[in-house]
Amino acid sequence: MVAQPCHRQPCAPPSPQCISNGQHRTRRSHHHGGRPPRPTTPPPTLPPPNCDNIRCPPGFLCQVISIPCEKPPCSPPTAQCFREQDVPPQPVRCPKNESWRNCSSRCEPTCDNRNPTCDKSCGKPKCQCDPGFVRNRSGKCVRPSNCPRRHGRK
Repeated sequence: MVAQPCHRQPCAPPSPQCISNGQHRTRRSHHHGGRPPRPTTPPPTLPPPNCDNIRCPPGFLCQVISIPCEKPPCSPPTAQCFREQDVPPQPVRCPKNESWRNCSSRCEPTCDNRNPTCDKSCGKPKCQCDPGFVRNRSGKCVRPSNCPRRHGRK
């Protein structure tokens, strides 16, 4: 039995029917000992937010973002409001070994810190190193094997 709120007014039979505690039953099956049958299809889920169903305040623009992900489970693309001055005109041409990210990582891997600990929040839209590349001290994205050797490492 699935109980849902029922306001104190006559409920139209056959369904839903009010019961004594102010709840109503949505279905009752005598074939399953009074329990509703199991659903044959999963319940509907809401689609992720997109720019069609998000209203941004004045001075903000909606952008669909993808959070960079290296290990599943990964978040699906979603939409977020950004200040107009933080959203550059499209298309953006990024330097070699970099790609545009509407949702940039706030802690991009570097030669000095290849595995930074980071939260999943979005930084402002910008170019970031492609997967398999790290940012060197001069600001270019390079393969980790092209980073200068650290003292004490062979």
